[in-house]
Amino acid sequence: MWRNFPKERYNRRSIVETINSVEKRKFGDELRSRLLKTQRREMKVIDIVYNIHRYINYAVSVLGGFLQSQITNKTINEQKTNG
Repeated sequence: MWRNFPKERYNRRSIVETINSVEKRKFGDELRSRLLKTQRREMKVIDIVYNIHRYINYAVSVLGGFLQSQITNKTINEQKTNG
């Protein structure tokens, strides 16, 4: 069966399952809402919060890398001028 399954769809499903797993670990695996309409709304909020969390972590890692490179470049330049 896996031979006939489109690889693009399988890879996409794998990504979605990973995101679902991360959301469950971070925010819990139970919804508090009783009605289907409010459960869907709750899941949308969880998705939005997860995306914000990812963007913040990405920005912090990029900024951290940038600042680290600036510190390294400054140190190298100081060593060149002193040495």
